Amino acid sequence: MKIKIEFNIIMKKLIIYLISSLFIFINAAVSETSNKQISLFSLYENSLNNLDDSDRIGLLEASKSSLTLSLSNFNFKLKDGDKIFQKENFDFIKTNQNIIKNDYIITKMLPSDIFIILNLKIFSNKHNTKFIKISSDIFDTKESTFISSWSLPIKKVHHKKSCDKICQNVILTENTIILATKLGENIANYLSSTFSQENEIKAYSNKYIISLVGLTNDNNARIVDLLINEFPGYVELKEESTLNNFQKWLYLSSEKHNKIVHWFKSIVNQINRSNQINLQLLIEEKNIIIQN
Repeated sequence: MKIKIEFNIIMKKLIIYLISSLFIFINAAVSETSNKQISLFSLYENSLNNLDDSDRIGLLEASKSSLTLSLSNFNFKLKDGDKIFQKENFDFIKTNQNIIKNDYIITKMLPSDIFIILNLKIFSNKHNTKFIKISSDIFDTKESTFISSWSLPIKKVHHKKSCDKICQNVILTENTIILATKLGENIANYLSSTFSQENEIKAYSNKYIISLVGLTNDNNARIVDLLINEFPGYVELKEESTLNNFQKWLYLSSEKHNKIVHWFKSIVNQINRSNQINLQLLIEEKNIIIQN
C-alpha cells in the first residue's frame, strides 16, 4: 500500500512537471476571449489488462490537463464536466452517446454552450508496443448538433522489455500529454475561427435574403460581385438549382437599407438596358427577388 501511494505521488509530480515543461516551448497565441461557456468531458477506453484504475485516471487527468492548458493559451476557459457526474446521481452512465442524449439535463446543472468530449484509448498488440489514440467531439448545445470532430494519428509507443510499470507509465504519460496538447491547439484554432466569424456576422446590422430567379450565370455572378464591391459584407450561397436557374444568397451588411435598395434598383435597370431584357425587382423589407 505504501509503495502504491508513493508511486501515485511520483506520477502526479511527473504529470505536473511534463505539462509545465512542455508549455515553456509553446508560444501563446492570444485570441479574443469568447463568452461561450465550454464544458469538457473525458472518456477512457482501456484494452490493457495491466493498467489499474489509478493508472487509467492518471493518464486521463494528464490528457485533460494538457488539453485544458492548451485551450487556455488561446484564452478559452473550460469547466470540468466530469465533476458534475461525480456530484450528481444521474440515471445514466457517462458515455459519449449519453452525454449528448441528455445534454438538456446536464446543462441545467452545468450551463454550457459547447461540450468538448475527449476520448482517450490505449491498446497494445504485444508486450513492448502500445498505441495511443486521442480524439474529441465538439457539440453545440444551443443547436443540439455536432459542429466538429478532431482526432490525431494513432501514436505508436515502444519500450524495452525490461521497462517496469513506472517506466511504462512515464512513457505513456509523456506521449499522452504531447498528443493532448496538440489536439487542444487544433481545437483552439478551430473555435477561434468559428467564434470570430460569429462575432463578425453579429456586427452586421442588416440581413438580406437575395433570390435570383431565371437569370443567366453571368448575370448572377455580376450582381453578387458588384454588390460586394459596392457594399462589402458577408455573403453566402444558401441554395442553388441549375435546373431552374435559381440561387438564394444570404447577405449581411452594415450599410443603410435605403442605399441597398437604391443600388438594386440601379443595377437591375442597368442590366435591363445593356442586355435588352426585362428583369423584375421585388423588395419586401429584407427579402430581395430578381426574376427574369
